Amino acid sequence: MSITYKIMSILLSSLILLSTTSFVVDEHYCGNMKVDSSIFGKASSCFCEASNKANNNNDTILENDNCCTNNVIVHESNDELKSNSAQLSSENTLFLHSYFYSYINLFEGLESNIIPFKNYAPPLIVTDLQVIHESFLI
Repeated sequence: MSITYKIMSILLSSLILLSTTSFVVDEHYCGNMKVDSSIFGKASSCFCEASNKANNNNDTILENDNCCTNNVIVHESNDELKSNSAQLSSENTLFLHSYFYSYINLFEGLESNIIPFKNYAPPLIVTDLQVIHESFLI
């Protein structure tokens, strides 16, 4: 169960990462065949464009359809994430503060044994009450 939990958490975090980032895919086609594609840069062109440039420099006009096309796919990021901003009133803030303070201090141990009656003297016994009332513990 923990492996599936980890796999699902990785998949969901990567989905959120991909949906909130923007990127551009540049593809170069020569006819119907895909020559190159690039995500971060410009896709390299094929030999058709190089030969067209060379022909234009020599001033020879050839009837050649431009078979090369560049396809650019832009994926815009989703910047409109729903942010939940709940406003707390002063009573709720005071309640939460006191609740968490008491909960945290519940599990803290004392540094030393505190004896609350250590500084007080025991009471003076004037008469023995057990003998007067004749109530003895057996």
